[in-house]
Amino acid sequence: MNDHALWSDLLSRLTGIGRPDHLADWLGRVPLLEGVLRRHRHHLARLLHKRSYDPGEPVFRQGDIGSGMYFVYSGRVRIVSEDNKRGEIQLAMIGPGECFGELSLLDHAPRSASAVAFEKTVLYGLFEGDLDQIERTRPQVATRLLRNIGLSTALRLRQTNERLRELEENPRLPL
Repeated sequence: MNDHALWSDLLSRLTGIGRPDHLADWLGRVPLLEGVLRRHRHHLARLLHKRSYDPGEPVFRQGDIGSGMYFVYSGRVRIVSEDNKRGEIQLAMIGPGECFGELSLLDHAPRSASAVAFEKTVLYGLFEGDLDQIERTRPQVATRLLRNIGLSTALRLRQTNERLRELEENPRLPL
């Protein structure tokens, strides 16, 4: 992200200019925020950090220390594992309404994969300090968000386990 985008985001956060009026409603369609009341989504919308990326621009790299998660507002993001022997392996393609990087809100481990904009993409980031503020001011929202992150993580783990079983049964399957 360039310096202009950083200052633009800061200015819009300070003045309230440039924030889509419908962002709180849009957040209501994000599965990770299921069960969060509109007034709480409105509060959450004011905390989010808007970021724009060009095709091929990294959001973060595998090995970076994570500090937040992202909601895809528009565009798509490739989640890729970088392997010295096999090169880049695409793990997922994340589109509008989906999120990624949420585990970094729970731990401070290095990112397990890279996230790269596939096309012109707008993301809204929620970072550790934002979650801390939500926990202090809207604990019921933090509880719902963390519960939903847990459910999402459990689903992904089940899918990964199933894929590993398939690969064990038939090692010729493509990764």
